[in-house]
Amino acid sequence: MSSATRSGQGPLVVVTPPPTPNGRLHIGHVAGPYLRADLYTRLVRHLGGREVHHVSHIDTYQSYVPKKARQLGRDVDEFMAEIRVGIKADFTSFGIDHDLFIDNEAPEYLRFLDSAVEYLVDRVPVADAPARFCADCRTPLFEANLRGNCGRCLHDAFQNVCENCCVPQEYATMVGPVCGTCGSGEHTVSDERAGQCLPIGAQDIARIAGLMGPKAAGHRRLESLFRGLAPHSLGLGFATDYGVFPKGVKAALNPWIEIYFGHLYSVLRITGIDTGQEFADIVAEFNALESPPTVVNFFGVDNSYYYAFLFPYLSDRLGLPGMVPEALQASYFMLLNDAKVSSSRNNAIWAADLLAEGELPALRTNLAAACPEYAEKNYTTTHLRSPGKAAPEAPASGAVQVLLDRLVPLTAPARFGVDELLNVFDKGRLYSAHLRESAASRPEAAAVAVAEAEAEADAIDGFLTSLADRLLLG
Repeated sequence: MSSATRSGQGPLVVVTPPPTPNGRLHIGHVAGPYLRADLYTRLVRHLGGREVHHVSHIDTYQSYVPKKARQLGRDVDEFMAEIRVGIKADFTSFGIDHDLFIDNEAPEYLRFLDSAVEYLVDRVPVADAPARFCADCRTPLFEANLRGNCGRCLHDAFQNVCENCCVPQEYATMVGPVCGTCGSGEHTVSDERAGQCLPIGAQDIARIAGLMGPKAAGHRRLESLFRGLAPHSLGLGFATDYGVFPKGVKAALNPWIEIYFGHLYSVLRITGIDTGQEFADIVAEFNALESPPTVVNFFGVDNSYYYAFLFPYLSDRLGLPGMVPEALQASYFMLLNDAKVSSSRNNAIWAADLLAEGELPALRTNLAAACPEYAEKNYTTTHLRSPGKAAPEAPASGAVQVLLDRLVPLTAPARFGVDELLNVFDKGRLYSAHLRESAASRPEAAAVAVAEAEAEADAIDGFLTSLADRLLLG
């Protein structure tokens, strides 16, 4: 019997995207879904009342990895291993804790993936898809190796999703598709190799929009995604030599489908389900949980299609309602010098370099203040909060209860916001300072009244100091 069944309440599982090992983390990565998810997990754990786990892994199989290695003249495996170590070090350096960080190259995971993909292809429409190659350099044209402009909004895009309007990109609908390696517009179709695709129809879109639309309400990019989705085909298998090749697929599995199964594997592990059994048995056991997990997706807005549509679609097709996310926490892009933080555009501050700028709690607070939750936001050090005075624990007070009444609702998956969390600190510290200044400015006041004001301020400072310590903020 799993721990979730015994406990009487299923765990809260916070899912974040696996970083692609084509480069180390920069401040846009850290301040986006990763720090948000870490602060949320720490807050839930601090206030108690719910078992919570933060899970992720490394995005091993993306086409961006060999592409970057080729650009640097590096061996792909050596390059990926080096970057993987660096990414994990970046997480550790910034206090981004994971309760489970799976290895998606491990034999036990690959056996699970074989069984899961075979189960999936029996429950989705699968069609053959032409395998295109660059006529000049013979690069297989998919994902990072094919770029052009979005046929819906004309934003520059690779053949995965548009960063601007979030809709998936298909070769037939892209404007001016060219090879992402050499830039050639001359492409050929292979007579010997083929890929596979999943045709996604209007009924599929309507069903998932019905499930996820209410959870996207109020987020303009997510709402725009669902308004813009039309019937389309999603790559299932790509004709390439790099990637993962599970049973049931003729070619390399679309890495985003692998990411979904990586997340599912993590959730299953958290709930104590045996991932070594046949996938049909896994589905049955998962659906029999008396208290299934609550999944919350934290992600960057450029991945909205996958986390808000594709993953719920796969969960629905697999018959796993417990994997449909309860909440969608999408981050916009962080800006640096009024432009998107981007290593390829040489407009980035690397996470490892930022560590030299100050103490970790202050750096995390600064990044949290620049977190682009509701819109794009510039990174600037002027957001640093004062650390507040160290204070001993003091008896609870009316003001502390006010702060708690604001914090507890933030533990609900759809209610959490870094901006509101920081606002609790700001208002609490301002009120504490007001109490102290008011007491100091009234020498004629009764000693009892002054002592009560000081005690109230001590209680606020003690509460906020304890909270900051738990959240690793300054």
